[in-house]
Amino acid sequence: MGLGEQKQGFCVGLVVVVVCFAVFAAFWVPFVRNDDDDDDDNTTYTKPVDTYVSRMSASKVMGHLQDLQNIASDNNDTRAVATSGYKASVDYIVSQLKSGNANCDPKTQSFEIADWQSLETPVFAQVDPAIDFSSDLYMQILTYSGSGDITASLGVLPADNMGCTQGAWSGVDVKNKIALVIRGECDFHEKATAAFGAGALGVLIYNDGTSEERMGPFAGTLGELQPGPVFSLSHSVGNQISNSPNQFLMQADTQTTVSETWNVICEWKDGEEENTIVVGSHLDSVPAGPGINDNGSGSSMNLELAIQLANSPVEVKNRVIFAWWGAEEIGLKGSDYFVQNAKANGDLSDIQLNLNFDMIGSPNARLEIYQGTAVLDPLIKPGCVAIQSIFEQYFDIADIEFTTVDKLNGAKSDYAPFTTNGIPAGGLSTGNADIKDADERTIFGGYANAAYDPCYHMDCDNVDNIDQDAVQANSQAAAYTLGTLASSPQLSSLLNFDSTKRDQIRKDTTKRVFASI
Repeated sequence: MGLGEQKQGFCVGLVVVVVCFAVFAAFWVPFVRNDDDDDDDNTTYTKPVDTYVSRMSASKVMGHLQDLQNIASDNNDTRAVATSGYKASVDYIVSQLKSGNANCDPKTQSFEIADWQSLETPVFAQVDPAIDFSSDLYMQILTYSGSGDITASLGVLPADNMGCTQGAWSGVDVKNKIALVIRGECDFHEKATAAFGAGALGVLIYNDGTSEERMGPFAGTLGELQPGPVFSLSHSVGNQISNSPNQFLMQADTQTTVSETWNVICEWKDGEEENTIVVGSHLDSVPAGPGINDNGSGSSMNLELAIQLANSPVEVKNRVIFAWWGAEEIGLKGSDYFVQNAKANGDLSDIQLNLNFDMIGSPNARLEIYQGTAVLDPLIKPGCVAIQSIFEQYFDIADIEFTTVDKLNGAKSDYAPFTTNGIPAGGLSTGNADIKDADERTIFGGYANAAYDPCYHMDCDNVDNIDQDAVQANSQAAAYTLGTLASSPQLSSLLNFDSTKRDQIRKDTTKRVFASI
């Protein structure tokens, strides 16, 4: 899951995670399963899709996860983009597709990224009287912040003005000042672009305080390099300084270098091209760790979906493109490149839907289906609802509890370049650093008052950070949904989706996606 929506985990480091879990041990109940079968399902099935489902197992996915763990261990404990660990991960996916006899020819899709670094500890402080807000309890620098050494007063938008366009700053004196704007409604890139366009020298985005998880400063990406410093602030600091007449100091020293990276693309040899299904998972981790749950889990499941589809009796009537995206953690770069490239080549109209799998094995999991019914875009909503309903069918048949989550309106993972360009999407996940409540613990087991994944974006996100029951349930739900969609003789009717109308609407423009809100 990308940095556009990174939150702080409630525990820091593996030792603290163990201690935290011990504290909540009294509240633990096991993850709900509905049978006592081993990972390899020996049930007799008669339908081709059910056979495909039966071939998917946690044990197979865990084999790939162990291999990705070994890759990270051999490469400074990371698989982040622009590292040797990521390149080795790309090579691994390609080799496994070939050795597993997947019915596709795996290829790498090369693209360039701006590798961003913060060279010095950023500084944010009130000048006189002096108050230093540089602690990560109060502020964080956003990825793709520009450099600068700025002393200026604040230009402040009221909290009910989200600052999503340059016009939002009309009537507010922000020229040659530091812009202060609240988080929400649009992505960080839009807020920064609007403020700099209005004449700001630097930008502060403070958290909106709408929940416990949105009180502190936050990490995130701006998608592309900005002309000046851009920091996030805690909700309390933003409120504290919003009426201040004082001057403030922003210091940042950043650097970007252009480097090559890759997606892995495997196009199925069968199926109608004009009814293409793109099944994607991001392959890169954050620099801080191996990224085994985020998102080795989705990538490994995606790999096994491709291998087992070739070994199943499912008749693929609609072409499937399996994809492993690069550079998701720095702003959905790989999936965005794929969509832009398809648009340029005239292939975007062939893509009827996207399935996205990101973090499907969180250790304190809840089983999440992307909520199509909450989608605001009327063009893609029917398709998103249809995809959601197929996932729900599987969980209902298997008698496994699930919940639906409103993700498709934002840009939290690699479905976003598809949905913002008129392509329905759906997917599965199991939760990140948000907190599981007592009601969810009753439904899904695990720990109440603890993060779904306490190792989210940390060095402890390793092969021990996986709930294999969640992997089992999600792997079979994914196979059921993909098998149903791939074998449908009337995909557009199944999706209740008018692709001709969509193609006409988006003919003249393709939207870009940079980050979450």
